[in-house]
Amino acid sequence: MANYATSITGTASYIDTPDHVDFDVTDLEVQALVAFTDYTPANDHWVLEKIQSGTDAFYARISDTGQTTPGALAIFDTTNTFEADADPGLTNTVKYWLRWVLDVDNGAADADADFYWSPHTTDDRTAVSWTQLGSTISLGSTTSLGTGNSVLSIGRNNVSGHGALGGNIYQVILLDGIGGSEVAHFNAGDFSVGDNGTDTDTAVDVTGKTWTLRGAPTVIESDARNRFLLLGVP
Repeated sequence: MANYATSITGTASYIDTPDHVDFDVTDLEVQALVAFTDYTPANDHWVLEKIQSGTDAFYARISDTGQTTPGALAIFDTTNTFEADADPGLTNTVKYWLRWVLDVDNGAADADADFYWSPHTTDDRTAVSWTQLGSTISLGSTTSLGTGNSVLSIGRNNVSGHGALGGNIYQVILLDGIGGSEVAHFNAGDFSVGDNGTDTDTAVDVTGKTWTLRGAPTVIESDARNRFLLLGVP
């Protein structure tokens, strides 16, 4: 049974790893294994982001009910937001794989974003069979990703502090370009059940990056306990 991080409130409770040159990717691909209590949230679910005022780089999120397509996956590329044109219609509390992809230069003077999902049938991301959400979203010109010097965070917008993730985070992966090698791989299984956001509970991922649980509500639980923790509720 798999471990997961939960009770991530965004403002004071989140997960991060220090900035690293590996995160200065050219194209963006983020994958995540999650089980959210609400896939059309009242507030954006900031799954992975590297932004800080004046030094924005990128984020991957699930859009809130105030956006064009509530529940849609979205990418930010320092300047532009790309949002899927289809709501995946995911069932609350069910575990899914999600995927965000941004090609900053498709070779035809444009930038393309694609979004995918898959039911959870494996914990191995390389064995996932992806289904595209809606159509390819194009910008009309090429773009680029900033580098910045912000930490890489799960569950928090480093500018506003918002971004609570109601539910469970099992894995979040950043790739070096589309289909590239892993440059960061948060895996709750690298922690021990009961680890929490004391700023001292850490784990090193398969790429050598150290992740820290921030803020007391954040805690590592396990499917083996047959529990699904709602945001901030034990």
